[in-house]
Amino acid sequence: MSHRVSNPTQHTRQLSYSERRVLFGIRRFFILFAVLAFLLFRRSTNKPHQTSGSLSNDEGVSFLALSEGDNHIFFNAFDVDDQLLNHVTVKEWRGRTLRDPSNVERYEAYTGVAGPWFSHTNVCVNERDGIMYFDGESREYAKNARITGAAKAGLPYRPIPFPWSDKPGAHENGDAAEYSDDSGVFILLGQTLMVHCWRMYDGLNPLHFLFGYGAVFSILSAVQGDFETMDHVIFHQCPIPYTGGDFHKVLWEIVLKEALERRLFNPSTRFYTTTEKRLLCMENVRDNGWMDLQPYRPGPFSEGPPYMGADTRTFQYWKRKFVEYLKERRPAVLTILEEQIRKDLQLSSPRIVLYQRDGGSQNGKRQFTNLLEIESLVHEYTEKYEVITVNTGSKLEDIITIFNSFDIAIIPHGSHIVNFLFTVKPHKIAVIEVVGSCQHYALSLWLDHRMFYHISGGHKAPIPEIQAFIDSCEAIRETVPCGPNCKLATNCTESETTCTTEQLLNTILKSDLTVDNSKLRADLNRAIAEVLDARNREVTLPVY
Repeated sequence: MSHRVSNPTQHTRQLSYSERRVLFGIRRFFILFAVLAFLLFRRSTNKPHQTSGSLSNDEGVSFLALSEGDNHIFFNAFDVDDQLLNHVTVKEWRGRTLRDPSNVERYEAYTGVAGPWFSHTNVCVNERDGIMYFDGESREYAKNARITGAAKAGLPYRPIPFPWSDKPGAHENGDAAEYSDDSGVFILLGQTLMVHCWRMYDGLNPLHFLFGYGAVFSILSAVQGDFETMDHVIFHQCPIPYTGGDFHKVLWEIVLKEALERRLFNPSTRFYTTTEKRLLCMENVRDNGWMDLQPYRPGPFSEGPPYMGADTRTFQYWKRKFVEYLKERRPAVLTILEEQIRKDLQLSSPRIVLYQRDGGSQNGKRQFTNLLEIESLVHEYTEKYEVITVNTGSKLEDIITIFNSFDIAIIPHGSHIVNFLFTVKPHKIAVIEVVGSCQHYALSLWLDHRMFYHISGGHKAPIPEIQAFIDSCEAIRETVPCGPNCKLATNCTESETTCTTEQLLNTILKSDLTVDNSKLRADLNRAIAEVLDARNREVTLPVY
């Protein structure tokens, strides 16, 4: 048995009051220090959208780092510890705008690139149309919106008064058009960039996707030098790229890499898409409130939708960055592309394709109902023809191969035209867009600086009511062969404007068509002559 024996020489001394206070202070200091260290560690490991260091080193940004990094979680990560993101009530936000009212002015550094640009202070957006502002008694915002032209922006981006309601919980109770003082709002502090996809929401229409994400690329291609880095970027009415197909992901990776290298973004830039329920309010924001004018004049100084690559300089910049992407990420595609182009140049007759939509669009099938008759006509000109199609699920390799596999494309109207961004043949190709009537010519103005773009009008619709619209529009069209009917707004008659907006856009351009081969033959003859001449004069290999 062991015994515990005390040491008779050891005595316990009671600490004085002052000594106990000193020890308590030391203990509290170490506890606070440990808590602070833990919070700093947590913040560093959860920093909003922080990617690996390889994304922004002195050697530039690699596509591999982008694809293997965490950029897929960039979007809509609302971190409670974010110093540049406040979550408050509308009442608190309204109190702030009383002290610092909403305002708007032109932003000249970007103006002329993808539409006129505006700089707003203390405004809000959700998924719905309109940039919401609070106006004080002076009505300063409304007055400046008229002076700057912001009040004439396209409807989804036109400023509207903040839809405040005195009903408690108005927004949370289901009325997305109203907010009460107790509604929640996220305030984005610092500098925000906002671009727009025109009512795309959760859809994946590639052309509308390009309106928003392509506008960022247009800035990068047009503005020289480095940029003021954005704290936030809002893609208003846009989908997240990673919910789409190869087209959306590749375009985003190219834009993201270039924006990081040029310091428009950095690894901490936060990215948001908009939803109906979530209200985003911005301390300072620049947005491209592109003009809703008819007829559209796409280009570097666009008054309509911001078609990326609508001028030679921007497209050449895009082509260079796109080829860089292929070299790093998909080098085999370039090899295949080169070999295909070399073989095509040996052919005595041009390669022709017929684009037949797959019928999955919500905006109508727009299919050719007499496809076999069209094939028979094309066969008179060449044995090298095929029927093609792509959709949002198509792989980039397939898109590139298809859209570099022809000299002449016969296509219906539609957003598939955006895939011509991937056409990098060393000579001009020809495109024949087959429509019922042709007052809508925005796409031809977008692409005709780098290809022969023809609109073939006067074809038939299988539905009598739609055919009646076609007959009405064709009766007022004077341009032969089919082309821009009224380049200047002052030249557009009331009937032409009606045909362009109501009948043409909402009905005729969404219809299936029975192609009039006599009209198509005339357009083919013209296109073939142009392409053969271009092949003799413009060929320079390699394409990169």
